[in-house]
Amino acid sequence: MRLTCIWYVCASALTAVAFASAAQGSRFAVRFHGVGTGQTDRVKIPLVTAPAVNVGGDFTIEFWMRASWSNNAGTVQSGANGDGWITGNIIVDRDVYGGGDYGDFGVAIGRVGATCVLAFGAHNGSWGHTIVGGRNVGDGAWHHVALVRQSTGAMRIHVDGALDAAGAGPPGNLAYRIGRTTAWPDSDPFLVLGAEKHDAGPEYPSFRGDLDEFRIWTRALAAGEISNVMWRVLPPEERMGLAAWFRFEEGVGSAVTDSVAAAVGQLRWGVPGQGAWVSWVAGLNAAPVAFPVPMIAVVATSGPAWQLSWFVPRNIQSTLETADSLISPVSWAPWAGATNLIAADRNVTVEVPAGAWTSRFFRVHSSPYR
Repeated sequence: MRLTCIWYVCASALTAVAFASAAQGSRFAVRFHGVGTGQTDRVKIPLVTAPAVNVGGDFTIEFWMRASWSNNAGTVQSGANGDGWITGNIIVDRDVYGGGDYGDFGVAIGRVGATCVLAFGAHNGSWGHTIVGGRNVGDGAWHHVALVRQSTGAMRIHVDGALDAAGAGPPGNLAYRIGRTTAWPDSDPFLVLGAEKHDAGPEYPSFRGDLDEFRIWTRALAAGEISNVMWRVLPPEERMGLAAWFRFEEGVGSAVTDSVAAAVGQLRWGVPGQGAWVSWVAGLNAAPVAFPVPMIAVVATSGPAWQLSWFVPRNIQSTLETADSLISPVSWAPWAGATNLIAADRNVTVEVPAGAWTSRFFRVHSSPYR
C-alpha cells in the first residue's frame, strides 16, 4: 500500500492539502523460541551504556506481542512478594540476583485455564507485589501491552488500550544501581527481553512468541495516551518522556538500535531457532502499527524558496514529485535531489526554489522498503 500527499504551492499564497491511506508501519519483528539457556534467544540491552532504559521511578513500558497458549506453559500468581511473575514465560526481565540494589521488576505471561494472562511484578528491596491481568494474550493474535508504574507504588497493566489490572506495589526507586557488586556481570546489569536473564533453570521459563515496537517512557502514561500512541509510529513532536524505542526494524544482524537516544542492544542467538528476525507478511509477522500521514511543515525562506518537511520512519522511503497541473493527464516528475529519501525516525527537509512559476503541485510517495 502506498501513501501519497499533495501540496499546492503558489507565489502569493501557500495552501497545503493532504490525503492518504495508512500503510503498514512495521516491516520486521523479533521472534523468540523459549530456549532461555546459554545467554541466547533474547535481546540484551546494557544498562550502563544505555542509561535511558534504566528507569525506576515513574515509567511506562509498552510493546506489541504475539504468543500462543500451547507454546507458553508457565504460571503466574498475584502478590507473591513481587516475584509472582518470574515463574511465567518471561518477556521483560529487569531482575537482579541478591541484595545491594534499589529494586527490580519484570513482566511475563502465564497460563490460567485455557488462556494466557500478563503478570507485572516489582520489588524495592524490602517488599514487592505482582499484579495479574485477565485478558487472554495467548490466542495467537497481536496484542498491545502497556505496563505503567508510579514512584508511589501504583501499578497498572493495559492490554489493547484497555485497563486489565491495577494494584498498589512497592514505592520508591527501582532502578539498577550502576556499579553494584555482582557475581552475574553478564546478566544483572542488563534489561533482557524474551528470556529469564540469569538462565536459572526451567522453573523460570522464557517467552516463546513475537515482540515488536518496544518503548520505554519516563512517565506514567494515562489511559488515553496509551490508546493514542499504541497504533502509530510516533513523530518527534509526540515523544515527550519517551526514553527509548527499539523498533526492531533492522531485519538483519545482531544489533538492535534505539530510535530516541541511539543506544544499542544485541539480539543473541546460539543456533538457528534461537532468536530470529521475522519479516512482515500479509500483516501477520510484525506489529499492526501505521506510519503517519506526513504532517506538512512548509516554511518560506530567502531566495525566495520553500522548505517542505515531513516525518519519515526508519523503514519508509519517500520521493518528492512535481507537476504543473492536476488536470488530466497529469505528468509527475521526480524533484531533483529529493528521491529515495530514507530517514531514521526523523523529519526530512527539502528546499524547493520558487523559480519563475506562479503555481506548482508537489506530492510525496512514501512506501516501506526492504
